[in-house]
Amino acid sequence: MQGAKLGRPKGERPEACKLKGKEEMILQYIKEHKTKVYISKKLGVNRQTLREFLKTHPEIPRKWKRIQKD
Repeated sequence: MQGAKLGRPKGERPEACKLKGKEEMILQYIKEHKTKVYISKKLGVNRQTLREFLKTHPEIPRKWKRIQKD
């Protein structure tokens, strides 16, 4: 035996998400037509994290075109 395996088991995701509770802020940025890169930098997360978060939250539109400027 060479030692213990490090890191989380493959395929498992952490229960808590870095973006949990920031849905309103993300929606506001989307309404302002900010890019995903801009939003992820402002929230201090990787853009892939934001992308995955948007996939799992259908109430937040993933396409910026769906929201019309007021």
